Amino acid sequence: MTLDAPPDARGGLRTQLVAWSNADAIAAADATVKRLRELGVSVKPGNRLVLARDLIRRADRFAVQYGHGSMETELAVAEANRTVFEQYLIVKRVQVHDDATRERLEEMIGGPLVPTGRWDRPRDTQLELFAAVILWGAGFRVDWGEPDLIASRPGFVYGIPVKRVSSDRQFRKRVREAQKQLIKHGRSGFIVVGAEPYLTRLYRAARTADLRAALFQKTGEWVDYLDATKPDRVLGVIGLATSFRLARDNLRFWLEFQVHVHPRFVVHGRPEELAHVDTVGQDMIASLYRTITPLVQRPATT
Repeated sequence: MTLDAPPDARGGLRTQLVAWSNADAIAAADATVKRLRELGVSVKPGNRLVLARDLIRRADRFAVQYGHGSMETELAVAEANRTVFEQYLIVKRVQVHDDATRERLEEMIGGPLVPTGRWDRPRDTQLELFAAVILWGAGFRVDWGEPDLIASRPGFVYGIPVKRVSSDRQFRKRVREAQKQLIKHGRSGFIVVGAEPYLTRLYRAARTADLRAALFQKTGEWVDYLDATKPDRVLGVIGLATSFRLARDNLRFWLEFQVHVHPRFVVHGRPEELAHVDTVGQDMIASLYRTITPLVQRPATT
């Protein structure tokens, strides 16, 4: 793993998963299936995790050459890798083994292999679990409840609405929905916005796009979408996504995966909250760094 900059709550984190090969992905998928069964999760035939593993295996077996012809194969294999990586990380680091968590894990592995752009509850659940894993690692207790997650530390309880946005036209609507959820339930908190569909669209338009900079800018726009006439409940907006980029060395092509987290804070709230909130982004970024570092080296054996 390499970092393009030290972990920083202002600029966010981008990790480069240099060790994530096809063999790593296949081994990680098998390890995830095994662990899900150990947790008592029903792993039904034809689930998205197994379909993703099988697609990666076929691409490896037939030595698919990326960078030639249609981008669709590249995007499909990249999405399969994203599915395996995120689900592997989630299942390995999940800290609550109750029925509600098992139900979410079972729901997570469903859905279509490639996003359709329509409502996709399994991927919404995957994002919620991904956010929960990072919050657990940052020292929060995480419970399932409205607005989506409830993250607590001694003296602080935050609501965490989690929104995966599949269309650029939905950003303002979904951010304001999350804001209303916090107001409705009387909680201050952070809105987590899943930006993977947005980064995929940018990449499809231009393989050279700076996805890190784009997400940082977009997260700032999400803060501006908040309704200033409403009660102050939103302490920050966090952009979260896994992305990929085609890399090459001479005539060899491969996919580099990256994980982005970009917290952007809103300056209001109680003084004690403001004193605490500046550490939240740093803690989440440090959590992601600690969590991913051992995973990208030997996913089948860690």
